[in-house]
Amino acid sequence: MNFFAKNPFLFWLSLIFVLITIINPVSSIDLLFLLIYLFIIGQKLLKEKMLLIFLLIRPTLDYWRDYEIFHFQEKIINLNSALAILFFLWAGYNLWIWRKKIPKKTPFYFFLLFSLLTLISSLYSISPFNTIAESIKFLDLGLFFFLAFVFSKNKIITKKLFLGTFALSAVIPILFSIIQIFTGSGLDTFGIHGRIYGTFAHPNVLAFFILFLLFLFLQFTFFEPNKFWKENKKIRLITLISLLFLLLITYTRISIIALILFLFIIILLKKQKTAIMYFVSFLFLLSLFFPLVNYLQKNTDINPQNSQLIARLTSRDEDADSIAWRLALIRESIPIISYKPLFGYGYGTFPLVWSENRNESHLWDDSAEAHNDYLRITLELGTVGLVLYIIFLLTLLKSFYFNIKNPKTNNVYIFAWLIAFAIISLSDNMLHHTAPMWLMWTWLGANYKTSVEEK
Repeated sequence: MNFFAKNPFLFWLSLIFVLITIINPVSSIDLLFLLIYLFIIGQKLLKEKMLLIFLLIRPTLDYWRDYEIFHFQEKIINLNSALAILFFLWAGYNLWIWRKKIPKKTPFYFFLLFSLLTLISSLYSISPFNTIAESIKFLDLGLFFFLAFVFSKNKIITKKLFLGTFALSAVIPILFSIIQIFTGSGLDTFGIHGRIYGTFAHPNVLAFFILFLLFLFLQFTFFEPNKFWKENKKIRLITLISLLFLLLITYTRISIIALILFLFIIILLKKQKTAIMYFVSFLFLLSLFFPLVNYLQKNTDINPQNSQLIARLTSRDEDADSIAWRLALIRESIPIISYKPLFGYGYGTFPLVWSENRNESHLWDDSAEAHNDYLRITLELGTVGLVLYIIFLLTLLKSFYFNIKNPKTNNVYIFAWLIAFAIISLSDNMLHHTAPMWLMWTWLGANYKTSVEEK
């Protein structure tokens, strides 16, 4: 009661919320009011640290992604969309307050140009509603980046707080993953059974979320360990093995490639001779692996390909070859792109355009997504959009490459992360995967201050 006595506004707000919940018969509206109510209380108590709450709850809320809040005509606003819109409004307000602290650097201008193009494309888009919705999702990434930059630079939110929030946000998705392992309730895709997905829509999203956690874990436990991790090497090893195991049984090949690339870039930039030795050793082991598998298959009763994991990593299914499928998607998208080569069909419209124009051989595909951010952007925003996006990524890479060998900065890890992200984007719709993207762009923003100050 003392709390409400000191905050009469919150008392009346709580009373109004209770009355609305009692009177209103629609549960989805109750949920919407609950979100707004919690948001107002959080803003009152936490202010700028509300950013951490958004990061904390997003991975878990993905489990209820299909829960409808309300719909207009045929357009549905689900729980995740409502959260994205709520964050957009909150972040936009805070960005306006802190606008003078935003760095006027090259990446900022190219992000702004690309964002403006996504919004302008709603004027000629074949689906303006989808374009605006996807534009807000992309703008949210930039808002996380710039607010993390401002709050970190002004010591409102420390990097330790960000890291702690990332760790806590992973607890429930990992618990769901463990349950799926023991109950065998994972997804079956491409002939693979039991792919864990945690609280996310697809195993790939869980894989990228765990991959980004691994990037952070490796940096702060193996490459730059503090006192705790130096003294608790067994806990460090168990945690690493657990995360690697979860990553492997998502059966997402590109995430494993990205992890290897991340490690190789770091070792190459820190210890070039060691990197060359590791690379040669890896190639040597790889050259022995496939002949060994063939030998065991032909001369013994042992067939390593019976293992789903080994089969996934070392073979390609003729009936469900995801690599061939992606290459076919690129080939068949080129004529569609050629009709509107400069500005495309509108941001966020790839599934609609592809569904209407795809080849007969793809009529029964379970997905109409591009599975390639560069292809998707080219079709949706034309070559102009693709060039702007690539320049934006290159300017970010350039920013973090500066002073990359300076031991006082973390640039080498961010640089390797961005390279891995750029490679993954060739194989998946990374900009669509909100939870791992919020984590990544927040951490980029929190570390960008070091790069700018050093420069």
